[in-house]
Amino acid sequence: DSFVLLTDHMADALCIRSKKYVVVEGIADAAHNDAIECRPTTSEINIVYTGTLNRKYGVVNLVEAFTRTINPKYRLVICGSGDSADVIANAAKKDSRILFRGQLPRPEIIKIQNSAYVLVNPRQNNEIFTKYSFPSKNLEYLSSGRPVIAYKLDGIPNEYDPFFHYVSDNTVDALSQKIVEVCSKPTIEINLVGEVARKWVLENKNTFVQTKKIIDMISSSTV
Repeated sequence: DSFVLLTDHMADALCIRSKKYVVVEGIADAAHNDAIECRPTTSEINIVYTGTLNRKYGVVNLVEAFTRTINPKYRLVICGSGDSADVIANAAKKDSRILFRGQLPRPEIIKIQNSAYVLVNPRQNNEIFTKYSFPSKNLEYLSSGRPVIAYKLDGIPNEYDPFFHYVSDNTVDALSQKIVEVCSKPTIEINLVGEVARKWVLENKNTFVQTKKIIDMISSSTV
């Protein structure tokens, strides 16, 4: 009778435009509150990726983009596991600024995210599945209160646009330039941008707001 979809594009794939549906792309939580006091210092500029280390998600491009930067204060911190782990480990041997931490418990991941200067999701908008996906990583990143570099995926609603630093195209150079651009911003500006995004996502994408969309749809269907 009705549908809960991850992205609006799913309505076309399922041929249900004439039926009732609601888009719930994910739910943000305030788990980062436990480590919110961990903020970046000026001695190092941590660029952080946490998650699946599969090539199709762009993590190898992130490593290559980082190696094209020259700032000795930059640190690329990567946490997770996947088919690109060996590539990342080898890159870390060649560039001491790359810190490969492997798979870590969630509380440690949250602390690392909170201490980042910027978080990066390198998944590109170059495959059909991006129409039907909204990375939960994006919600987790925004909830940390840190600025987020990402690509404008087809599955990301436009209301999120003010809160991401979008990469202009799919080239490695574009990603590298965006990293330098964001990391060159003053700490006070970076902190403000991150906190504004955090406030918005926790107020508009929390458990109450997102589940209420489903309840309201069910209620309207039974009238």
